[in-house]
Amino acid sequence: MLRSAWLVTLALMASLVAAQEPSRGKTQPAEIEALVKQLGDASFQVREKALKELDRLGVDALPQLREAARNATDPEVQRRLGELIPTLERNLALAPTRLTLTLRNKPLREVIKEISAASGYKLELQPGDDREKRLLNLEFKDTPFWEAFDQLCDLGGLTHQDGYYGNDMETIRLDYGDSYPGIVHISGPFRVTVRGFNYYRNIDFANRNRQVAESPIRRTESLTIRLGITVEPKLPLLQSGQPTITEAIDEHGQPLLPPGQVANTGVRYYAGYRSFTQEIQASLQPSQNGRMIKLLRGAIPVTVVASQKPRVTIEKILDVKGETYKDGNISLKIDGVTRNGQQIVVKLTLTDGNHNGQRDYSWINQLQQRLVLTDKKGNKWQCYGPSWDGNGFNGGPTFTGSVTFANNNGAGEAYRLTYYEWQTLSHSVPFEFTELSLP
Repeated sequence: MLRSAWLVTLALMASLVAAQEPSRGKTQPAEIEALVKQLGDASFQVREKALKELDRLGVDALPQLREAARNATDPEVQRRLGELIPTLERNLALAPTRLTLTLRNKPLREVIKEISAASGYKLELQPGDDREKRLLNLEFKDTPFWEAFDQLCDLGGLTHQDGYYGNDMETIRLDYGDSYPGIVHISGPFRVTVRGFNYYRNIDFANRNRQVAESPIRRTESLTIRLGITVEPKLPLLQSGQPTITEAIDEHGQPLLPPGQVANTGVRYYAGYRSFTQEIQASLQPSQNGRMIKLLRGAIPVTVVASQKPRVTIEKILDVKGETYKDGNISLKIDGVTRNGQQIVVKLTLTDGNHNGQRDYSWINQLQQRLVLTDKKGNKWQCYGPSWDGNGFNGGPTFTGSVTFANNNGAGEAYRLTYYEWQTLSHSVPFEFTELSLP
């Protein structure tokens, strides 16, 4: 049942995922140029038709549209491109990485190496045994990354170690094993899994009213579904919210949504710390006599890092003391750098005006990942996180303290310290599952 439900879910959602993704067809520069010109036409109908056609062309048209926006002098063309380009950029960010690759009679470790190179993601296989000498045959034709990944695991007898990202915080680790990760739904670059149900029943004999004959015994029961959400490394998760369940019925048609359920949109998990996998849960109404959920639909609100831009870069960091570096509303002062064996401690004062003085405690959680120390070749030192000076961090736009780095990744001498600005994106990840066995 588990394997069949997993495959059925993938098949059911293939058309939905395809419909959500941007166009990948070829576009002609002359066609785009003509459509951009029509955005300024005197006829409203012509302008609307041109806008819809550019939207249909999708992200393939983005480079030329960006150039057209920079050069446009017509206010109407500027306005329409100003509305269209952000939409296409969002579609591009939320599109899955796709693989086109043919692998014939390749050893397992070599297959992983080629998939890693084709996707641009670091895949790591734990040291194994003779199984890694097994020859595999895989063929991907414009295949979304997670579908290709699941085929690799299925054929190679591998499992994904959720929650492990390596010392560089960018590694997808694989290990040998035949267990399934759960029942899977793929939505663009996201992978939602049903990890299980928690069913709870309780009977309370205390607190009964002695003045009432045959005072009723208090009985309660609850049903919670546990979901995991994983994202491609290009789009790290910062936060996930309470899932919104829009439809849930058992095999008898009984609705399993709790009466008057309202999504708690204020609930957020993981406090802004970048990761690739998060686990969340949602409450359901226990079924009276059902043994499975026939249909479950919903969505998970997430915040992801859409881009990471270096804002302040300091070279020859070991020689810097008492100097301040600025870029716009970001200021980074290096008070001193000390070495302690294989560790380096950087004392600094960092002000990021993007936080506008708000009490943003998630920002301090992000410093461990936004301050990056590398050698000359770009190999990373591992960051152990910040330590506050004085009375601690008050949630404002300025941090004063120290950050410790360790050379646990075989990097060369510390050379470059970079502070990154994160551009975030909010998205609602849809999911649908069928035939889920109930406890």
